[in-house]
Amino acid sequence: QGVLFCKSILHEFAVKTKAEQPTYSADHPEGVSPMPLFVSSVLFAGNTYTGEAATCKKDAEQKAARVAVKSILATKNTCMHQIVRSKKELIIAITSSGFNKERGVVSQENCNAPTNAITPIKFVPAGEAAGLTADQGATNVPEDDPCAQAVSGSEKRKKHRKV
Repeated sequence: QGVLFCKSILHEFAVKTKAEQPTYSADHPEGVSPMPLFVSSVLFAGNTYTGEAATCKKDAEQKAARVAVKSILATKNTCMHQIVRSKKELIIAITSSGFNKERGVVSQENCNAPTNAITPIKFVPAGEAAGLTADQGATNVPEDDPCAQAVSGSEKRKKHRKV
């Protein structure tokens, strides 16, 4: 699985097991690559876990948390398995909705998908309302502006003050 929620998983595990929160430290090794790289370690439950190098500190911390999560999963801890399963369901829900992490938006393919048609409301005079059916048709529009008849709350208060 990816590293997207590993810090969150480790944090939730610490809360549920009443353990101390994980502590992260990131190092920036010199001269390793032309691009700046970060290597992070996480101290959790007395153990230090070191992740792979990443181009940013945030990703390096997620990778270190992933090493810790995988290590705990290897011990067959049922609490950790439940947390990972719940996050996996969240990831599936997010990806199936078309959410794109890089853009932070729902993809346009899903936005343009057809939706259920909505039938507009049919406006009729008060005396004719008895014979309406569920299929009201899309061509019926009010002759008068129904909003023009509405009286605002401030106008009502003005009338009461004058009396």
